[in-house]
Amino acid sequence: MPDSKERIMTRITFLGLGAMGSRMAARLIDAGHHVTLWNRTPERADALAGLGASVAQSPRMAACKAQIVISMLRDDAASENVWNNPETGAFRGMQKGALGIEWPRRPRWALRRCCSWSRWGRWCWASLWGGRGCWRWCWALPGCCRRPTARRRFWPGSR
Repeated sequence: MPDSKERIMTRITFLGLGAMGSRMAARLIDAGHHVTLWNRTPERADALAGLGASVAQSPRMAACKAQIVISMLRDDAASENVWNNPETGAFRGMQKGALGIEWPRRPRWALRRCCSWSRWGRWCWASLWGGRGCWRWCWALPGCCRRPTARRRFWPGSR
């Protein structure tokens, strides 16, 4: 197993930097991943740029070089716009083989949306349980349209 200096880091885009998203993005940056950020309010992304992240002007620009694109958005309307906007949507910028992950507030609706969005490529949703301490850990139930998986505990960064 390679030591931490030899680890292959992932190019990750994080869309939505509210209370939960900003903490999770900070952990990914702290773990050494190459993180690109986008937020509707640019000042929230700028605050994390000082930790080593890049800031993009649109979800589409943020997603263009990412291996994984993660969203943590406030509601279905925001999610629809950030992913599917014809001009600036993240799906328009994702490269072939990239994985899109959405942490929705309403998982049942997200599953339907996930199935309709699967035409864009690999896609999953992850129901999230946690509180203020979730910047350290969270429970997630990842699932894809065709292959639901078991519940797992994830640490967004080194444990």
